[in-house]
Amino acid sequence: MIKPFNISFPIPIVPFFISLFNDLSKFLLLYIYAAFLTMASNLWNHLNDAEEDLKFGSRDPKILLENKKFFIGLATLLYIVTLSFTSFTVLAAVPAIFTWFYSDKIFLYKFTNFRLKEHYVTELLTYCIVVPTAFLAMWSMCSEINFKAIYFAFMFTTVALASVVLKDIKDMTQDSTMGYKTLAVVFDYKFLLKLSIFLSYIFYIIIFIYSFSFNILYVVSVIPLFVLIKTNLNLTKEKWTIKSEKIVNEYMYSSLLALCLLCLAATIEYLQRSL
Repeated sequence: MIKPFNISFPIPIVPFFISLFNDLSKFLLLYIYAAFLTMASNLWNHLNDAEEDLKFGSRDPKILLENKKFFIGLATLLYIVTLSFTSFTVLAAVPAIFTWFYSDKIFLYKFTNFRLKEHYVTELLTYCIVVPTAFLAMWSMCSEINFKAIYFAFMFTTVALASVVLKDIKDMTQDSTMGYKTLAVVFDYKFLLKLSIFLSYIFYIIIFIYSFSFNILYVVSVIPLFVLIKTNLNLTKEKWTIKSEKIVNEYMYSSLLALCLLCLAATIEYLQRSL
């Protein structure tokens, strides 16, 4: 089975999108928050998985293990900086706290013997909390949370989950050996592909509704829908067997393109308001 490629959407997209709707001068503030949250959670996750990754043949974690105390201190510092944004909104703390417990195997794991990422229920729950609260935290740094904020938070959560449900496929053998109950271990990868495609359709439906309800400009963001339909048809034809990485890569990058087009539409709308 081909391991599908997974991408993490570049963090400037969400801060830029939010600042266009509220206060463009706050972009740097939102970007710094998103950057520190992302760096902290990624470093903490890799650090906690380092021993397992090394055991399964990856040489990349070696530097993390050789300098473990330094990287624990660095991750902690990054989280402290992230938590400092609670001076703007208490919501800023929620993603930091959940991503810490999601990966932690160094401190509390010794008492609980369980991590949130080890079971698909708590894994999905973490993402369903972290993604919208991070979005709403950044929004509230600019203005009060309103209907649009909640609507867009839901939209970004659907596109994030479409990627999340596929991310564990590449580590399926390792996770199974470790006794984890991740999505890829518990569910057939064909089901996860179908679920990802379904969530992507929901994402485009949300854009359609917003476009025809508020501003038709945003309909440009659904152009990559054609790639989704193509992917859906090809996978159906192949009975949902991944015979080439290319088709899944195109699908994942089409979601990124849709987010970029959303920012383009928001930019045009912002310029119209400014004239």
